[in-house]
Amino acid sequence: DYTYSTAMSPFIASHTLARIKSIRDANDKRAKLNANIALFKRLAAEQQIALMDSNTAIQPIVLGCAEQTLKASEQLKQQGIWLTAIRPPTVLHNTSRLRITLSAAHTHDDIKQLVGSLQKAIA
Repeated sequence: DYTYSTAMSPFIASHTLARIKSIRDANDKRAKLNANIALFKRLAAEQQIALMDSNTAIQPIVLGCAEQTLKASEQLKQQGIWLTAIRPPTVLHNTSRLRITLSAAHTHDDIKQLVGSLQKAIA
């Protein structure tokens, strides 16, 4: 009579393998995200777009005036680029900013388009 085993079940084994694969994929995605952050920062610097000091996926650009920030955000949305305008009371008066959130899913072309559109919207 066989009624019990201490071996790992096939179900647990297959899910464990899937999780290991997702961890490996996460490392690849992290590397892609870091490359995207570096590319964005380099392109922004080339276009003299002043960024706040951030090494994360969130790259804020302080524009100061809440109206100007909203206008830039709306202009970018019309081009298919969704950037949140962060304004008082979330931030201090005269420190309104555009919040850029980069991801590993963005392509280099996406980032180039973003920087080009940003340059026009905040000029």
